[in-house]
Amino acid sequence: MTFISAGIIVLGCVLVLTSLPGRDPDGSPENEVLLVQTGWTSEAETIGLAELQRLYCSGQLAATETAGANASRRFGCNPKANAITPAAFYPNSKNRLILVSLPESIPQMKHIFIDGISFFKDSQRYPLTAPAAGQIRSQVSHFILTGVSALTRYTGKSADANGPNILSQRIKPYFADADYVHVSNEVSFTNPCVFAPGTRFCSKEAHFQAFKDIRANVVELTGNHNRDFGNESFMETYKWFQKNGLKAFGGGRTEDEANQPLILPLKSGTLALIGFNELCPLGECASANIPGANRYNADKARSAIANIRKKYPGAFIIATVQFGEVNSYQPTANQRAISNSLLDFGADLVYGSQAHQVQQMEFSKGKILLHGLGNFFFDQTHTFGLRQGYFMNFYFFKGKLVSMQPVFTWIDEKYRPVPADAAQTKQIKESIYSDSLLYK
Repeated sequence: MTFISAGIIVLGCVLVLTSLPGRDPDGSPENEVLLVQTGWTSEAETIGLAELQRLYCSGQLAATETAGANASRRFGCNPKANAITPAAFYPNSKNRLILVSLPESIPQMKHIFIDGISFFKDSQRYPLTAPAAGQIRSQVSHFILTGVSALTRYTGKSADANGPNILSQRIKPYFADADYVHVSNEVSFTNPCVFAPGTRFCSKEAHFQAFKDIRANVVELTGNHNRDFGNESFMETYKWFQKNGLKAFGGGRTEDEANQPLILPLKSGTLALIGFNELCPLGECASANIPGANRYNADKARSAIANIRKKYPGAFIIATVQFGEVNSYQPTANQRAISNSLLDFGADLVYGSQAHQVQQMEFSKGKILLHGLGNFFFDQTHTFGLRQGYFMNFYFFKGKLVSMQPVFTWIDEKYRPVPADAAQTKQIKESIYSDSLLYK
């Protein structure tokens, strides 16, 4: 892991920070949890506690008012400068660090670990925490968003040859502590299912064990291939999801059901998901009492999001769209236009669930655009870009999104996702992180 140095942080200048010894302006226990944030394109992943203290006490580390008050007491020093808010710091956060309290953390900047430890993964050993660390961490909700899943063709053959557990074998530990795990399922099961070349897809019910292995409990049905073998296979697969505790959105047994949002209670607050299919190229969308995906329509989307906001005023709303597919790191012009419209309608985050190839991440209008996470459970290995992917960890505290943490993946020779190595991770980041999209 990369240890950040003073030269990297300050870039030849001294950053602003707080100088408020004495009592914390807000004495809530969660404000004693201090986190270090930086720009998404920074190479920094961790910093030593001793180095952090040195930078803070020498006036080279930015901090909020609340975080600075706590840091001054912890570190026994009183640097002289002014406080800054995360929102004000964020546009210039590339290669710079800021110390924030847990409630102040924002997703427009990434977190770096302290001595290799993350508060979200190991609150008890995390160095800058409160005596009630475990209790505070227990109030954090954890949601994982994944890319394209199609348990078919060579992915299915790999499960046949090695057992379904092979598909999740290398990534299963990453999902162990999540409250909600999302999968975007593109293919319904049939009996029998014969894996064949081409793009008419079926899955085997036994292979859905891969979803169980990662504790999936949220399934998106906006995909293009869920009706490849007709309505009956769709309906039987839908029943399987219900039976196995997966709550569906973005598709349904009727047109009305397909347009219903999925409302998920957080430990404090609400998460709402609603999904659409832009083009329905295979006739896969629902109509009247015919099952399928939820066809995108701007007026319908505006109304649906407004209804969520009216009923759940403080909800964090994720809108997902199965856009027209393109193997490109950049979203299409139409994709970008619809995504920004959904933000205008009231969504807090828009996710492109169509992307077999990872696409850029962007912050727009103070909100989040994940244009595409790439393949998750799928067999496309014939191009470099199609083997790249990631899933995103979201951490919510008191209903607010306080952290996003990606885990980068690679489709290996067994047609399954595995953690990306350092070189593969670097290549993915270089492809999806752009200064012009992340610092605005």
